[in-house]
Amino acid sequence: MTAVDNVDPEYQNTQAGLAFKAAQGVFSGAVPQRSPDTRKVILYLVDGTVTNKTELTIEAQTIRRRGVEVFAVGFAPAALEIDLLLASGNPQNIFRVNSDLELESGVGNLTDFLCQSPVSLTF
Repeated sequence: MTAVDNVDPEYQNTQAGLAFKAAQGVFSGAVPQRSPDTRKVILYLVDGTVTNKTELTIEAQTIRRRGVEVFAVGFAPAALEIDLLLASGNPQNIFRVNSDLELESGVGNLTDFLCQSPVSLTF
């Protein structure tokens, strides 16, 4: 993930819009180029409140319009439902965990969901 190697965390706020903007660069600069029907997915994990909701909305909508599915995982209670919805654009693509330990046990389910598209997913 060289795309995030030079990202300097701020620790005081969540600049999710910048993350989605960086992701756009990753998808547009992918080598080799993937066929148009290749599934493109962002797994957005957040443990805080998004500082700039307008920027998140614009950047997340832009990348979703380019055919990228966004799945949002929020660490409760700090991650707000509205932030997860703005990122994913779909309430069915929102998941909540209480801690990183819960996330670890849910990774298998989430991976199966994303790779095999089963009917339902539960954490």
